[in-house]
Amino acid sequence: MRRQFPALLCAALLLLLSLTGCGSLFEKEYLSVSPYEDQDSPGASDTTEIHTYGSLLRALNAMVAQYETDRVLVFADYDGIIADDLAKATWELRSNTALGAYCVRSIDYETEQVVAYCEADVTITYKRTADEVKSIYHAQTRGALTESIVDALRAQRTKFAVQMNTGVLDEADVSALVQLACLNHPLLVVDVPAVDITMYTGGTNQKIFEVTLRYSITQSEIATRRAALSEAVQQLAGAVEAHREDTALLACDAVARVCTADGAAGGTAYEALVLGAADSRGLAMAYKAVCDALDVPCEVVDGQLDSAEHDWNIVEIAGSRYHADLTGYFGTLWLQPDSDIWGRYWWNTEEYSACTSPAFSWQPGQALAEPDA
Repeated sequence: MRRQFPALLCAALLLLLSLTGCGSLFEKEYLSVSPYEDQDSPGASDTTEIHTYGSLLRALNAMVAQYETDRVLVFADYDGIIADDLAKATWELRSNTALGAYCVRSIDYETEQVVAYCEADVTITYKRTADEVKSIYHAQTRGALTESIVDALRAQRTKFAVQMNTGVLDEADVSALVQLACLNHPLLVVDVPAVDITMYTGGTNQKIFEVTLRYSITQSEIATRRAALSEAVQQLAGAVEAHREDTALLACDAVARVCTADGAAGGTAYEALVLGAADSRGLAMAYKAVCDALDVPCEVVDGQLDSAEHDWNIVEIAGSRYHADLTGYFGTLWLQPDSDIWGRYWWNTEEYSACTSPAFSWQPGQALAEPDA
């Protein structure tokens, strides 16, 4: 019965008010009160809780990786001196990480004590655009790095960056890889660019290589030349019978018939197959382009001949690989192993396939025979 007392009291109060003409009290505005929730308390969606120095570093790195300019860090039950660790962590991000060194201009923060915890409003200013940061390539191996370079060449990017962990590669190594990628993708590179590499690194093996490609022609002209070269390669390859053991030899003769070796001419497959004259590099790239169209394994070798810069090819014939220099082709093609040309020719042997089969020569109309042992 004691539980019914509040209900009876309310009913009596309502009856009294109606009898005394005070019902108008219920027609006035009234305030609805709900429990207060602190929107800036730890755990709110626009904040990040920090408990250790490691979590502070991770939060700052995540801001940069996501190109955030502002975030509130909440230090709740923090294990350390907040002011000292903030100064140390922001310095480490700018100076001791590749990504920070590459794109962060400055990091500012303001701290505020809020009852039982401390807030830090962190603001990052960048020296790169959001697109530049988000378009960084990530490579784990040398092969993946080369794939990133080729993708940038295909997209006609004149500046791009690749991030990778490596204790071996430096600017000179990456520059060499860019040059090799250019030489061995002749349909993409109709104007061999000058290459500049800038390396950003921290205290670990994490590095960012910024690659700048400086072409001598416009992107529009590059597209026009690519189209013309592609058509020339398809026409030339279409005149060569594919899938024969001597297809690579026939392709060499086909290239030599439409291109004159000229050391003063241009150095791309475009000059060789469209304009009709090229230096050793242009001839080698042209031969590579036609071999690619015929599915013949072939690579461009960037080296020296008699101490002068010179390019030639390593090509696969009947399952064996040989050196072939189209600048020396005058009706007879000499296919040679490493041992026969080393000394007069020079190249970085670690970068190219080994050629160990005995030498032989070939002329148009000659059947491919087994070389003498």
